[in-house]
Amino acid sequence: MKNDFADFLFYKYCYAPTKPLIICEGKTDNIYLKCAIKSLDSKYPKLIHPNNKQDFKIDFFKYSRSQGGDSQKGRLLELRGGEGNLKNFISAYDKKCTKIRAPGKLHPVIVLIDNDKGGKQILSLIKSLKRETSTVTGNEDYYFINNNLYVIPIPDIMGNKNTTIEDFFYKKTLNRKINGRVFNRKNDHSGKNFYGKYEFAQKIVQKDLKNINFKKFIKILDRFELVISDYKRHLKSKALQNSRANH
Repeated sequence: MKNDFADFLFYKYCYAPTKPLIICEGKTDNIYLKCAIKSLDSKYPKLIHPNNKQDFKIDFFKYSRSQGGDSQKGRLLELRGGEGNLKNFISAYDKKCTKIRAPGKLHPVIVLIDNDKGGKQILSLIKSLKRETSTVTGNEDYYFINNNLYVIPIPDIMGNKNTTIEDFFYKKTLNRKINGRVFNRKNDHSGKNFYGKYEFAQKIVQKDLKNINFKKFIKILDRFELVISDYKRHLKSKALQNSRANH
């Protein structure tokens, strides 16, 4: 019964999503990206309706109830945040799709990974899955894996292959204090003398969206649009092939 429900969830959210689905490595990444898209809405008509900043044309996978999601869904899909879960998800994706005999795959599923040590493990997996002879460096805008699955590495803006999504905020934002406490990006939760990613996402980024410069995020959002366009071309090409095969 549990496996049947897990299969249903995979079908609903991955095999037959109603919009392109973004799956992030960190649980606060959704907030960062949604705020960036809202701030830059006129530049990204494929991601959001410019006249309605609540109407996204893409979905974000919600890891927990605190994100408006369902922790059971994350458990059953083996998506609970972090590169380990994402690696397993990517590895099993083709096998799960093969089990399904139904229409679907009309939109891409996009996994966003950090350009750091954890991200390198996923890049190594991509090399194996794609049977590449050379190293997958993470320098490409995106990687098509199989079916409707893509991986986007965060652009290496730090120039040292150790870039995380927090690096796309300017120092002015990262250096802001909350009640005298400084931001510690290595922690999700807050402590006595510092605040973590959850508080940063909610009390700085989300709360003060209008006063934050999201210009660096263009490098990530551009890649989302590139994948969406690439998958549309893929669907058109597949439809043309099927049409020729039927004549």
